Amino acid sequence: DPQLCNKQLGACKGSRKPVSLCVNGKWSLCADAQYVAWNSGYKTTEQCDNVDNDCTGMTDEGCDDDNDGYCNKNALVVGFVPTCEMGLGDCNDDDFALNPGAKELCDNKDNDCDNDVDEGCDDDADDYCDANMTIPPGITPNTCIYGGNDCDDNNKLKNPGAAEVCGDFIDDNCSGTTDEAPCNSYISGVLSVGPDYRPDGFVQCAGFFDQPGGDDVPANFGANCANPIYGKIRVACASADLLQIRYIDIAKNVFFQGLSSSSEAGLIVNANFDLAGNNAISYNTVNFQWRFVQTTVGCDETLPSLLINNNSCGSEAANCFGLNLGGASRQLLIYAGK
Repeated sequence: DPQLCNKQLGACKGSRKPVSLCVNGKWSLCADAQYVAWNSGYKTTEQCDNVDNDCTGMTDEGCDDDNDGYCNKNALVVGFVPTCEMGLGDCNDDDFALNPGAKELCDNKDNDCDNDVDEGCDDDADDYCDANMTIPPGITPNTCIYGGNDCDDNNKLKNPGAAEVCGDFIDDNCSGTTDEAPCNSYISGVLSVGPDYRPDGFVQCAGFFDQPGGDDVPANFGANCANPIYGKIRVACASADLLQIRYIDIAKNVFFQGLSSSSEAGLIVNANFDLAGNNAISYNTVNFQWRFVQTTVGCDETLPSLLINNNSCGSEAANCFGLNLGGASRQLLIYAGK
């Protein structure tokens, strides 16, 4: 009359004691050997196979303790297991947020279980996390101790802690703006606030308030605009109140070597804007052969050319590009662009 074994759950359900356990008229308890003989699915340690292997009444315990659909990387998985429907390789089965399908965050954890912590957070090693990576609230990642919002994580010279470099046409400090003030109003030379040509790709690199009737532009005016990063120059004349602005763009950078002894020239492409009425006045829009010429000797402000040099030109802004500007004083400005 074989008796039921003491374990009757899972793989042990229905198990009975073999006659060999009847010794001297008494039944002994079933051991592992008897349960395995009854059902080969019996295991002393639970495996992930959708079976209650160790007969405790629980199925696949230890396989996905955090219920994220990924099975523990140390678990033994046999066949398709609904518990592990998302796959295997969970590196922390006590944390629902850590698994092979998770997005890597900047939080000192291996979120995606690839054996790498905070990868992609600070690729340029400037201690600022990539703006596209997430730093959870209240966390200071070891890889980016100064915070996030790095707009170029492949360039360690660009980050929220960097100083804006005027005239490089790069958002060095990741503010969302390139060459923002005070770069637009003053880079070098005498302080002179002029129009904002940043939308056109120009930043002011020299400025001077001019009084009409005098030869007073400083020596080497515009020399600080000599920088290999610049590929074009815009020279502007403006009334002091900025209600009238006239400018010309020079096709090549005449200040590439500073103000030299040789002449340089470029086509006039834009000029004469009356900002008070916001109307473009017809001036040199037909004859594009009028030219701006820069030399180091003398001045000639009669059309079709305007000369500016490092010894300055008499009444240069008063007759800017051959037309007088209103007001008692004017500005002579140089802008640089790429």
